Amino acid sequence: MTTYIKPAAMITLLIFLPPLGWLFMYKYSTFDKKTNLALAAVFMVFFYLR
Repeated sequence: MTTYIKPAAMITLLIFLPPLGWLFMYKYSTFDKKTNLALAAVFMVFFYLR
């Protein structure tokens, strides 16, 4: 059985539960590596400044 998470759910997790969002992003993301790194950097700054 393949686990799939939709991009909108993954971004929502990045906003509200960053550690879980990062895990899902790196494990199940359909984005390429550069996009994953950019999203991680943006949401890390967002989480840090919040």
